[in-house]
Amino acid sequence: MASLQWRVSEAQSYKPVVVFFEDETRFGRISCEMYCWVRKDMLPCVAKQMIREYIYAYSAIAPQTGDCFSMIAPYCNTEAMNNFLIQITSQYTDYRIVLLLDKAG
Repeated sequence: MASLQWRVSEAQSYKPVVVFFEDETRFGRISCEMYCWVRKDMLPCVAKQMIREYIYAYSAIAPQTGDCFSMIAPYCNTEAMNNFLIQITSQYTDYRIVLLLDKAG
């Protein structure tokens, strides 16, 4: 069985390592009609329309440096996550990044 050899360039071997912890979350608005106070002789009239609007935030924090990198996205999918990874790597080009993720789907 052949041994697997990792080849790291000279420039990469001297880059400092930074550890980031990443998570994503959803912020949203769901319209919900509530009870209200009216006089007994009045009948309240409330237009009903269910609205669901969400926005997603991706964030990574490095406890050793205190750095925080965040991105707002309209969706939470593979494309958005790949975009986040591209942006964080372009921001921290002078570091070797270790990114710890949770097991969320």
